[in-house]
Amino acid sequence: MRLFEGMSQKQIDEILIQAGAEERIFEAGQYIFTDLDYPRYLYILRSGSVTVEKNDGDGNRIIVNRFNKKDTVFGEVYIYLDKRYESSCAAAEESRVTVIPLEYFKGNEKIPNLLTDNLLKILSTKAFMLNQKVYILSCNSLREKLFRFFEIAKDDKGLVRLTMNREELADFLSVTRPSLSRELMKLKDENGHKDFSEIIEMAKKCPAPDQIESGEIVGGFAHKQVIDLAGQVIEAINNKAITKFIVMAGCDGRHDSRSYYTDFAKSLPEDTIILTAGCAKYRYNKLGLGDINGIPRVLDAGQCNDSYSLVLIALELQKALGLDSVNDLPIVYNIAWYEQKAVIVLLALLSLGVKNIHLGPSLPAFLSKNVVKVLVDNFGISGISTVEEDMKAWVTTEAADEGHDFISENTILSDIVTRYPQSLAYFQSIGMHCLGCHASRFENLGQAALVHGLSVEKIIEDLKELIGE
Repeated sequence: MRLFEGMSQKQIDEILIQAGAEERIFEAGQYIFTDLDYPRYLYILRSGSVTVEKNDGDGNRIIVNRFNKKDTVFGEVYIYLDKRYESSCAAAEESRVTVIPLEYFKGNEKIPNLLTDNLLKILSTKAFMLNQKVYILSCNSLREKLFRFFEIAKDDKGLVRLTMNREELADFLSVTRPSLSRELMKLKDENGHKDFSEIIEMAKKCPAPDQIESGEIVGGFAHKQVIDLAGQVIEAINNKAITKFIVMAGCDGRHDSRSYYTDFAKSLPEDTIILTAGCAKYRYNKLGLGDINGIPRVLDAGQCNDSYSLVLIALELQKALGLDSVNDLPIVYNIAWYEQKAVIVLLALLSLGVKNIHLGPSLPAFLSKNVVKVLVDNFGISGISTVEEDMKAWVTTEAADEGHDFISENTILSDIVTRYPQSLAYFQSIGMHCLGCHASRFENLGQAALVHGLSVEKIIEDLKELIGE
């Protein structure tokens, strides 16, 4: 149901002019409104797609809805509510949106009756859809949720055409993506089989894919291959041809923040070697970083489970260099995490006593303040910052005391916690319990102090003392 259904183009134009409507372009990932905002507009999607999402106190994202049909109306629930949005809305791709000031609808006796009728029908439809979602989420098991979702989503021919990717569907069903993937793999027909014949026949009719790139990627550097090169590696270390190893293993993801790892790899000095495993490597394994005396600057051990090889390489290097601890090696750990398997790899490293691991692009939302305290106090776990600052702090020989100015009243809250996880317990001790919510991504230290009635100067002083700046 469209807002202007049944109206002539002339009537529509007159309403938009009287209401002071505007058309705006939102880039992919750009917020149209957040849960910090008070409603000001009614929105009409002209092109693209938008996602309505909600973050809980632990930082988990729940997709409330996704709109991708032209002329879809959203934000209409808040026309007569004097309260902040309970969810945020972002463009999933470049989107064109018409915004109509809400003042047009309040106390305006000249609103056409047809427009009012259409608006009521839209509200009724949205209420029905929300009831359907409650019906889906009320199921006890993930399988039941999926069956109810498919039953509602199927068309007249019994086909289900998904408009969400797997991650978005997982958020919609309030489950993790790995759990959803495992359950989808288990689905079979009534005879206990999976029938892909229709998909195969359709694939046969599709044109062949176009080649989008060509080249070579050298891999296969598990522990045996690297240990065979031990003499060559040790010689390069002793000659200062290799000054540091950078462990950049872990996960990849679609988020723009993960371009950090591409930029970090590009910025590394030419006397450094990257040790990698897992899909994180796809952020930098095509950069053509060259080699050091015949040793490739990206040594790819394989998949996530092959992180075992990276551990053996580190232990062999420790033995060959005659060092007392693996932590004495010239190694920096810059790990990208995304799924539970990466957490298991992290626990394996901690069990070996590996310290000073840097995690990014954000810390896991499920970390409680007590767990953070143990990880920081015993293992020196910390987050990432910017490529420039991390390069100075971990890799180059430049003084890192420029970080002294990192914390100021203009520093974003979430940036502080990501870089200095030990600050989480401090913030909670002074009454700032919103570090997992949307606000911490946008509020700076000065704004947060003002909201909580605290002295920003005292907070900055305490934080610098806490982290030893």
